[in-house]
Amino acid sequence: MTHHILVVEDQPEISSIVLRYLQSENYLTDLAQDGFSALKLFNQHTFHLVILDVMMPGINGF
Repeated sequence: MTHHILVVEDQPEISSIVLRYLQSENYLTDLAQDGFSALKLFNQHTFHLVILDVMMPGINGF
């Protein structure tokens, strides 16, 4: 079973590192660069884990 992980991160440098690592371990990943996109993806898919940056523009992770 492949685990599906949502990464919510607005800084491209950080999201690139996190995604690269997770994908190298054969996880299925989605990226949201803001809270609104994260909510949309969260409502469309089933995720096993969400890795969330809490300090983002617009709507934050709190």
